[in-house]
Amino acid sequence: MNNRLFYHEKNKQRNLATKAAIYEVMAKYYQGVEEAKLNLLDEVFHPAWAMRDNDVPKRDQIHVEDKPAFIQRVRQHGPYQDYAADRFMAELRWFGAGWAFVQIMKTTSGNSTLFFLLKTEGSWLIMDKIWINTAGEPTQNLATISEYRVIENLLLTYQDAMQGSHEQYLQQLLDKQWDTKYLTSGGNLSADSRIDFFNNLSAAKPDLAEVTAIHLFQSKLAIVQAKGKDHQFTSFFVLYHIEESWKMACERRVYQA
Repeated sequence: MNNRLFYHEKNKQRNLATKAAIYEVMAKYYQGVEEAKLNLLDEVFHPAWAMRDNDVPKRDQIHVEDKPAFIQRVRQHGPYQDYAADRFMAELRWFGAGWAFVQIMKTTSGNSTLFFLLKTEGSWLIMDKIWINTAGEPTQNLATISEYRVIENLLLTYQDAMQGSHEQYLQQLLDKQWDTKYLTSGGNLSADSRIDFFNNLSAAKPDLAEVTAIHLFQSKLAIVQAKGKDHQFTSFFVLYHIEESWKMACERRVYQA
C-alpha cells in the first residue's frame, strides 16, 4: 500500500499526533502563565525564546523580552487570573523541516497572539511569541488592497536593497532588535543578530524570489511569507506598524529537506 496517500492510516496518525503535540505545548504555556507554574514555561520555551510586542508607554517601539526575563516576570507577578480564558487555536500550520506557526485568538476581543514553534530532538518548543497591544485604540481596518500593496512593496524594497547592499535603506527598514533564525536542511538552528546581518551584508545573497502570502492582524501586525529562489526555502517576515509606518521585526526561515 502506498503510504504517500493523504488518507493512508499512517498519515492520519502522524498528522493527528503532530496536532496533538503542538496543542499540548500551547496548553502548557497558557497553564504555566495563568497558574504561575514556572516549570511548565521552562519546559515549553526554547532557550532562544523571545517575545515581541509594542507594550511600551507610547507603543512606538517593538519591545523584546527573552526567556529568563519573561519567566522572572511571571515569578514576581504570580498567577494571572483568566489569562487563558476564551482562547482557541485559530490556525495551525507546520512544515516538514521542523517549524510550526500557531495563531491563538481571544473570542471576547478578537485579538490574536502568534507563535513560531521549532521541533528539536523530537519535541516541539516555542521559539517566538508575537502580539500587538491595541487596547484603547480606535478600531481600524487596514485589510485593504492598498495596504497589502504597501507591505508587498516594502518587501520588494528590502529585496532590492539586499541586491545592491544598500545599508542606508536597510537601516530604515529593519527594527533595532531585528534578528533572523533559520533551520537548515540538516535540522540545525542558526541565528543572526542585526549586527551580524550588517557585518555580513556584502556577502549576503539576494535570494528571495516572490511574496506568496500576507496576513494582517489587528491592523498593526503582519506576517509575510516569501519563497526563495528555486523554492529552496520559505521565509516568514514579522512586521509591526509603528509610528505610522511598517517596520520589519524579524525573519524566520525554513530550508527544504
